[in-house]
Amino acid sequence: MSESMDILDASDVAARRLPTVTAMMVVYNCPAFIGRAIESALGQEYPEELLDLVIVDDGCTDTTPEVIEAYRSRYPDRITVVHQENAGLVGATNTAVAHAGGELLAMIDADDLWPADKTRRQVEPLLADPSIGLVYCDTEVIDPYDEIRQPSYWKWRHIKPQRGPGAYAQIMGLPGNIALATTIMFRAELAHRIFPIPLRVPFQDWWITAHAAALTRIDYVEGLRTGYRQHGANATLGATGLWEVRETCKTAEMRRQMLIHGGGDHLTELQLLIAWQAWETAGQVAVSQAHSAYLPLTQSTTEEREQGRSYAAEAEQATLEGDLPRALRLRVRALACDPLDTVSRQWVHDLAWLGAPRPGELDETVGNRLVFAETAEPLDSDLLADSRSFITLAYLDELVSEPQLLAAYASVVTEAADATLAVSAIGLSDGSAVSTIVGAAAQVGLVLDELPDVLLVTKGGPAARVELERRADAVLTRRAPKLAAPTFRPEHIAELQALALA
Repeated sequence: MSESMDILDASDVAARRLPTVTAMMVVYNCPAFIGRAIESALGQEYPEELLDLVIVDDGCTDTTPEVIEAYRSRYPDRITVVHQENAGLVGATNTAVAHAGGELLAMIDADDLWPADKTRRQVEPLLADPSIGLVYCDTEVIDPYDEIRQPSYWKWRHIKPQRGPGAYAQIMGLPGNIALATTIMFRAELAHRIFPIPLRVPFQDWWITAHAAALTRIDYVEGLRTGYRQHGANATLGATGLWEVRETCKTAEMRRQMLIHGGGDHLTELQLLIAWQAWETAGQVAVSQAHSAYLPLTQSTTEEREQGRSYAAEAEQATLEGDLPRALRLRVRALACDPLDTVSRQWVHDLAWLGAPRPGELDETVGNRLVFAETAEPLDSDLLADSRSFITLAYLDELVSEPQLLAAYASVVTEAADATLAVSAIGLSDGSAVSTIVGAAAQVGLVLDELPDVLLVTKGGPAARVELERRADAVLTRRAPKLAAPTFRPEHIAELQALALA
């Protein structure tokens, strides 16, 4: 670092007031390494009067409290110790934040090490740019004797550090967590928006980094590395066998909790669907690792299931009002609350098209292809109230480009059948839709009176399309839509007839 960028230069200190920093350490039964961790936190190249340490003894049952007390007695003005019954990592982190008084907060695990310049180098970007809410860095993996096993955690675990506006989507998506706890420093003013962390959240560092990225900008300090200690008692790093399965289950649960608590609200529809798929993938990986389909991945609480039903009800209303982006967000939250909610799961699949780019659409026929101008109209009535028992869905633009689809249908389904051909003509006026289907029928020698029961749907926008696709018993198309109903081409029309008669 050049002298002009060193925040501790005398001229810089005179020009700008350095912030106070509180290091936070949560500990449970770690007497062998905690002394080195405390010394590294207090031995920073930073003014002593501006750096203090809060240690939370999370119900230790060994000699760790005595080690802590020995250091507290040596540094009574710099160390605050809080003793509590065991609340777990997240609960103890909540306690540490509640007792921290610094303007900037940093975390250090009881078995890790900070390099002497960590605080100084992380304060620098936070002091220089008020829009940055959190900074982090890489870490070395060290053994019990401080020897380096992996010089870069990022390279070892193929982690691509993120900064700026796109970081949040990456953290919520497949890349996942990018910052270990001992590498993080963030502004205390964010604490009331990030904490308390829900106790079912497995990883506090992931939660903090994600929320900071959603609320502010995050950044990282290149070339700075903390010491992440690998030893036999590590909870996560180096886990194998059933312990590895447990950690993958925790990853799936972490992603679920993020979605439950509104993590999708800051994402585009496509990013939200990627985050949802990342959660599903974590569960699939855990099942694969366990070599069992009966792995208990998630146990929703009664409160979560009740909240899920509430989200599902809100999503249903949003769908009726034509607000499908909101419906998608609510359905993902409902599914996260209760992964066994098959209705919401189907809705998420049905609404997945919201994440794909839509073609430019005009209210006219271009060449031999219809393109529709859609509006998000509310569904104030049942689109299929007048339909018969068996509903086949077709798309008007496809009937225009290939009227043989219409001819094939009319050849096997008659007016006497208890069946309706529901044609999606959303975006066209009623008159345009009627004239268009009459023209398509004429191309294959059919007249309107010879067509079986046909229902043209022109109103309702995207909400109507989703409703049609959900309720169809069959789809007449050459496309390959990802729908629950079976699809039929002209060459398979006999099969459609058999299904309709059944």
